[in-house]
Amino acid sequence: ILVPNSDSDVSVQGRGAVVVPRFVRTGDIGEATEGLIVMVVGRITSLADDEPFGQKVFVNDGSGQIRIFINNGANIDVSHLHVGQPVAVTGLSGQFEDYEIDPRFPSDFLAF
Repeated sequence: ILVPNSDSDVSVQGRGAVVVPRFVRTGDIGEATEGLIVMVVGRITSLADDEPFGQKVFVNDGSGQIRIFINNGANIDVSHLHVGQPVAVTGLSGQFEDYEIDPRFPSDFLAF
């Protein structure tokens, strides 16, 4: 595998296809979804501070709870969130200790 030495060693060759998130039930996030961009819709069941790294928001649509890890670098404002609030979350399905979804930017986390 060739790894570039600097940003100047990389050039944009065009755009690829738009990635459409896969809609998944919260309880189905796991090995089969790891590495995919997914979307879940559910209600916040709990919130937890994970500073200095970010915040954890737990969401359930009735099929099982999933952790949403909001990295501080994603610039997603969590100050207005509360338990019971409906949310739609898009992000990378991955694993850190347990399975989770990692939203990438503010538009990935919609609270109603």
